Amino acid sequence: MTKDLRSNALAEEYLAELGRAAAALPVNRREELLADVRSHIAVARAEAEVDDEEAITRIIGQLGDPEVIVAAALADLPAERPPLSAGSWSMEIAAVVLLLVGGFLAGVGWVVGLVLLWSSRRWTIADKLLGSLLIPGGLVVPALAVGGALFGAAETCSSDSATVGQPEVMTCSGGGGVAPAVGITLVVLLVIVPIFTAVHLIRRARPKG
Repeated sequence: MTKDLRSNALAEEYLAELGRAAAALPVNRREELLADVRSHIAVARAEAEVDDEEAITRIIGQLGDPEVIVAAALADLPAERPPLSAGSWSMEIAAVVLLLVGGFLAGVGWVVGLVLLWSSRRWTIADKLLGSLLIPGGLVVPALAVGGALFGAAETCSSDSATVGQPEVMTCSGGGGVAPAVGITLVVLLVIVPIFTAVHLIRRARPKG
């Protein structure tokens, strides 16, 4: 197989043109594309019987116009999330606020927040599932847990002295709540989880740059 200096020049000229056309691509994708095309040209030249100007012209013709190659590469890129406008950002904020405290509005507010969450294009399916499941009801859950712990921990006592001359007998009821340390830990977790979820959703929805 003979070597032709002109074919080298044609190949480098084509790669340079491709590099200029690929300026619109992200750096990593541009470098990957150039490396792939360069490798393809090298393999095709190695397989050619004669490595001359005609051979490289045929190889380049098979690859196609650099602009077409770059357009195809751009089409394969994952779609970026659209930047938030003031209105859409307000919707995202409302969704997170209602997910946190909407449960106090007879639960309806939380449901509205859930609808806004799933209506948004700014969050992925995973984000939406996270916002829906951790924790349903938002901060109303720890509030109810605190109330239940307080009422459950309360102990009511009464005395019975119906028989004259007999000592009073104290009868107590209630006090069936969990241990204070356990209750406090549970409530703290129930508060942290929805707040952490809200912060995560805000960070994911916030426009970059």
